[in-house]
Amino acid sequence: MKILGKEAAKSLLNMIVADICGKRELATVDRGFALDLLVKELKKDPKILSFILSKDPAKINRSEKYKSLVKKVRAVLRKTYGVFTTSKTTKRDELLRTLKEKMSRTDSIGDSIEEHKAVLEAHLSTKERMEIYPELYWKIWELTDKPYDIIDLGSGLNPLSFPWMGLEKVNYLATEMSQSDCDFLNSYFESAKKFGMYGLAIKMNLQDIKEKPELLKSLPKSWLCLMLKLLDTIELGKGHKLSSKIIESVPARWVVVSFPTQTIGKRKMGRRENILWLEDFCEKNKYNINKFKLGEELFYVIDKVVKE
Repeated sequence: MKILGKEAAKSLLNMIVADICGKRELATVDRGFALDLLVKELKKDPKILSFILSKDPAKINRSEKYKSLVKKVRAVLRKTYGVFTTSKTTKRDELLRTLKEKMSRTDSIGDSIEEHKAVLEAHLSTKERMEIYPELYWKIWELTDKPYDIIDLGSGLNPLSFPWMGLEKVNYLATEMSQSDCDFLNSYFESAKKFGMYGLAIKMNLQDIKEKPELLKSLPKSWLCLMLKLLDTIELGKGHKLSSKIIESVPARWVVVSFPTQTIGKRKMGRRENILWLEDFCEKNKYNINKFKLGEELFYVIDKVVKE
């Protein structure tokens, strides 16, 4: 690791990552992603790095500085990853194998609805969306027309809602923060090809767009981009500059953004600042917007063709 300058320090970093991911809700977090966050945190404060390197690895976890470092990285992971885990998350590989086996034995995607549901319930966002999927895409396509190309940023397991999309053929690009999540989605896409879904999942940390805006330019031009329950997690409570940059720069005419209307603890949310911001942003940029609420989720369908 260049930041450490010592090959031997790799084991120390791995030990810290294991400690960070030791909480049950973070057990399925990709270790490579957690390591990236840890390195970024150490770069912010070289003094912490020097402190860690000067201590006995066997005793370092007793120090307050170490505990503070672990707490900071865990907080980011919970915000961007751990908050979406469910009781089925650790079983998702087994559930996917069952789904792929069922898909291999049928020529109709509808025959595997129950198996799709089982996998979707392994992620909190898609689990909460199960009741509205039958109506959701119909309402979106009514505004945008059926897409042939979709970008799904921070997709989670949403690509597995394909049976409810009503699309005969679609090119589908999903982005996720961890390689393990990308591998999971690409395994599904292999089986979905026979039903007209030509998908690819790529690793992309959307927070990197702040320093590397060219990342979005590498994405293929598409008719529509999904950003479902995404903007709250990437901003981490630090304004809306990144969100605006992504909406403006993503190579898609239509952008579908959604926000939860209740907290993880099932408490109702009021008319929040970030939603007001999005409406002001669209008005300023002369984007057409339509909004609707389904279940406990508020959807904005944004047409980036500038209105007269």
